[in-house]
Amino acid sequence: MGFKFLLRFTGLCAFVPHTTGRRARVLLLSGADCGGHDHMGGASEVHRPVVIFDKKNLAASSARQPDLSFPFELKERGLCLLEGQDMEIQSTSTDPFVLEGTTAHAGAVCPTGSDRTRLSWVAPIEHIRRGAGKVAADCLGSHGVPSEISARVRLTHGTLRTQSLSQFTGGVIRWKFLPIRGGATGHEQALAEVVELEMNIPGDHVILSTTPFRQDAAHKPPLRLVPAAGGSGVVIATVKSIPLEDALGIRPVEPVIIGQSRARDTHFEHFFRISAADPGPGHGLVPNAVDICAALGAEPPILRSPQCPPSWFEPSSAA
Repeated sequence: MGFKFLLRFTGLCAFVPHTTGRRARVLLLSGADCGGHDHMGGASEVHRPVVIFDKKNLAASSARQPDLSFPFELKERGLCLLEGQDMEIQSTSTDPFVLEGTTAHAGAVCPTGSDRTRLSWVAPIEHIRRGAGKVAADCLGSHGVPSEISARVRLTHGTLRTQSLSQFTGGVIRWKFLPIRGGATGHEQALAEVVELEMNIPGDHVILSTTPFRQDAAHKPPLRLVPAAGGSGVVIATVKSIPLEDALGIRPVEPVIIGQSRARDTHFEHFFRISAADPGPGHGLVPNAVDICAALGAEPPILRSPQCPPSWFEPSSAA
């Protein structure tokens, strides 16, 4: 039989490849620190780690059932919470693990079209702030995982690539990373909003299993997904680390105005909390929309875009 499984990621998701390039870890951030307040003194927005799927793909034999069900994009969705969990994909897939285009072309700021699926569009922490690109070791350990990490996902098979770029009705956005309170010129580029893992599954199901990495995290049974009867033969699930209102699609997207910063884009500063060289709250850099990538022209907007872009850390032997 066989089918294609697509696992997508968006929000405060930090990708850390292994030094061999044969696997990777994805760290999902809670977005809550500083005693429940952000670096500007306001209440911080908690980002919830969830996996969302079309309920038509939920196997009748699945031991795990959705924690929430809700309508989204004309389909009934299931949502499972992942707090304190390490998630893995269980299948008989023999696909090698492939990272597609991790190194940016010299001077690349905007995609030309043929290169838009490269992983180099995932926000590169080391390029954004030199010396900050190495993730703190305890984020990848089995004990003492910092509270900033809400969940983790292990990737061992399939091809990882950029699935879509951050854009709005005017086209793909060109971002510049600047200090939170404004200041010096920073790194510029278009940004990946959704990263996708594509796997070929030779069987008739795929299992998403979880293991708690915190003592207070609940043990959850495995989630079993299958192709829908009469469907396309593709199963799609999405891992998100964004505020729950955004995951459920019940809060309006904060509009982008070129040249003006959005409150929501300051969420990116949380990535620096898991750096081995954390500059401290309020001293990281955040994306500011400064232009449109005109080379691509106007494109249809992605629903509910842009949200929080994922990030890319340097390879680690602990990933």
